[in-house]
Amino acid sequence: MAPKRDASQTKEASAPKRMRTVASSLRTMTPRTNDPDIPETALQPSETTTTSEPQPTSGEHDDSSTPSTDTLPSTSTSCTTDQSTAHQTVCSGLQKSAGSPPETHSNDIPLPPPATPGTVGAVGPPPDSGVLDPERVATCPEPLLRQIEILSTYSNSEANTFALGRIPPSATWGITDPYDDRSKILCNPNTNEPVNIWILSHITNTWFMKDGSPDSQCSITILPLSTKIGQYANVLLSEFSNPMLPLNEYDHRLIRAVRWQRPKGGGVSTLFNSIFDAQQILKSKSSMTKLDISHLEKRALVLLETHFNRYHQKDENGRWTISKTQFELQAVYLLQEPCLPEPEPNADSGPLLAYLTGNIYITSTLTRLPPPPPPMSTVLAFFLSTAGYSGQRLVCFRQLNDDIEIIHQNNLFPQNTTPFESDVFVNHFHFCIIFDRYRHQYHRSRASYLFIRLRNHGRAINIWPENDMDAILDALIL
Repeated sequence: MAPKRDASQTKEASAPKRMRTVASSLRTMTPRTNDPDIPETALQPSETTTTSEPQPTSGEHDDSSTPSTDTLPSTSTSCTTDQSTAHQTVCSGLQKSAGSPPETHSNDIPLPPPATPGTVGAVGPPPDSGVLDPERVATCPEPLLRQIEILSTYSNSEANTFALGRIPPSATWGITDPYDDRSKILCNPNTNEPVNIWILSHITNTWFMKDGSPDSQCSITILPLSTKIGQYANVLLSEFSNPMLPLNEYDHRLIRAVRWQRPKGGGVSTLFNSIFDAQQILKSKSSMTKLDISHLEKRALVLLETHFNRYHQKDENGRWTISKTQFELQAVYLLQEPCLPEPEPNADSGPLLAYLTGNIYITSTLTRLPPPPPPMSTVLAFFLSTAGYSGQRLVCFRQLNDDIEIIHQNNLFPQNTTPFESDVFVNHFHFCIIFDRYRHQYHRSRASYLFIRLRNHGRAINIWPENDMDAILDALIL
């Protein structure tokens, strides 16, 4: 059962008048929508022209894969990230707009009132969303880092949009009104509007297609730029479930956002398409270029826009008493394509791969690798098994697109085999591993593995579900 909102709960403090912009006055003349204001943060100083299109009317929650994309006003806050003074001004303004209490130097500071049960504040204090893990932003140039600093602490009460870690403490499950049932969506209690949650992260996995067609549900698994934010998301998922779920001790860093691609009333699934190119500038959705799912590569830096909702399940007695929570995907903003570290030119021990063009060989002798050729001219791969294939020549051919080359061994997999694929990073090398799951599980001594080195823009085939990598890692010697 959804927690009831306390009738005596006080409203959140509104933003100071000095922070209200022209956009706030425009909204008084147009219907309110659920789409957030986006701070116009440019990676390069340039003038852009935005277009205004009619805003769709608010209606019943729809499970389709095409959320509204043209309702973001273009009169949002502007920030050019190549000027430190402008960056400081915008950061200061965003922090003040979060409704934080004024500073006081009095020693007699009253204690804050206890959080209302069933609200975000009852979960506990969130971590500082502005503290990022250095290794997760190591590939970001300075202009992008300044943009990330703004987005990681973003808080806009008027647009009901907040970075994960800046969600208002009073946010709770919505209520049912004559037009919408918001009881399964985390909402602002003052407006009963869904809270838009922004998460800065790297993509680790995606799922959109099944057997060549859009699956009924899609998902994106991400690694937040802050470990503590990932842990906080896990706490929210646990605390808002009924009964409360135990914390995932093994995968608490990752966040998975899902969305139905099949319409609520049934029918043909529609591929999720709310993907936007924000590599140069982040602004209203109607003013940005739309991308397809092929741009959502592993390790890509994205800003994920989600809702936080719940769904019900039957208990052992057949009653709908169990509720579980999830992040529902609303939009994806691509901030940076995958940046893989350059491989070290020298190796100390173990079987080494020869850099060759066209044909690739496995070498078992110790040698030094020459400097790697351009990424578009070669790919590294090797095949391992307990039988040993040192020095065996492998045939190289292209598959899928020009960004990936797969090294194929004749009769590597028997007929009627369903190959599985996963990724592993060893010594700064990104390997895509394809293997026969059945032989891996039941005939490990005869298991076949195919290792593929991806290029900087290589796109792997996503095969669900994920598989245990322990045995593969044990077999991998570099």
